[in-house]
Amino acid sequence: MLKPNEGTIKIKWKTDPSQWELRTFDGSIITMKTVWREDFTEWRVTDGTVSLDFKSRYTSDLGEWFAKDREGNRFAVTVTYPNDPRDWTITDELPESVSAEMKLAMVFVVLYHATPHR
Repeated sequence: MLKPNEGTIKIKWKTDPSQWELRTFDGSIITMKTVWREDFTEWRVTDGTVSLDFKSRYTSDLGEWFAKDREGNRFAVTVTYPNDPRDWTITDELPESVSAEMKLAMVFVVLYHATPHR
């Protein structure tokens, strides 16, 4: 059974939105960093052991994101209804070796970049 964990998600550098960190109070650190400079549609998410490239299917529509591990197992986050960022569907086929914190980091990337900011 999954144990709830607490922590923070913060931008790593004030002036650089291309790198974030998820830190649990138990000591886990997950890094989220863009793969390409100033391209917020492809991220490398890593805990130092496991690393996944998580990307948007399209650059102009941020409603469909996915990652695959080496065995082809998939993690996807998609809008439930087209062009409506209020509801999301998560498909998790990754093995248990990929932590819940890594998955949460990927969901954070989607929600932060694909929903409108005021």
